[in-house]
Amino acid sequence: MGMTIEELAAEVASYSLYDSVRDAVRVSSTAYDSEVYGLIGAAVRDMLTKGVSPTWLGTDMDSLPELAKQAVIVYAKANFGFDNDDADRFQKAYDSIVCTILNSSHNAVYEQMPLFGVAIVTSIDNQTYTGQPVTPALELAYPVAGVEVTLVEGTDYEVTYERNVEVGWAIATATGIYPFTGEVQVPFYIEEAE
Repeated sequence: MGMTIEELAAEVASYSLYDSVRDAVRVSSTAYDSEVYGLIGAAVRDMLTKGVSPTWLGTDMDSLPELAKQAVIVYAKANFGFDNDDADRFQKAYDSIVCTILNSSHNAVYEQMPLFGVAIVTSIDNQTYTGQPVTPALELAYPVAGVEVTLVEGTDYEVTYERNVEVGWAIATATGIYPFTGEVQVPFYIEEAE
């Protein structure tokens, strides 16, 4: 079985990449070791949660691709310290590197990102009977690096409805579009018109 995100992040933190990151953030003292190690681990976790494949990153830090090493260094420069005037610039550079990784190699992207059990679904309020199919909007988000990223219907998922004409319980089903897979069902109630 493969490594967990935490195990891979810990292995990255033990690699000599530490020296490169420490040099990049201009730290010569060992007083900031824990922060430097934490930034390395956080960068790897962030890449993984954004969809970079653990297989592409490798489980041996000697095989960490150069582009991933650059991403770790730039991430650290963006997130080190409290008063960092260049943080936004470095964060944009980091995001650009991650996009390059994801766009440059199909092998760098997770094959599947399951909706069931992971996607955050907004409940649907009661709907009013109209005699026509009731198709309320279904809103989904996906957790990425601690942030709920809104998914787009028609791009990330498709919605179908069942039993959505008559008064009573109906179901909206979101089915993932690659790289999202699986489905999520959300019940909603159609009530009599007043």
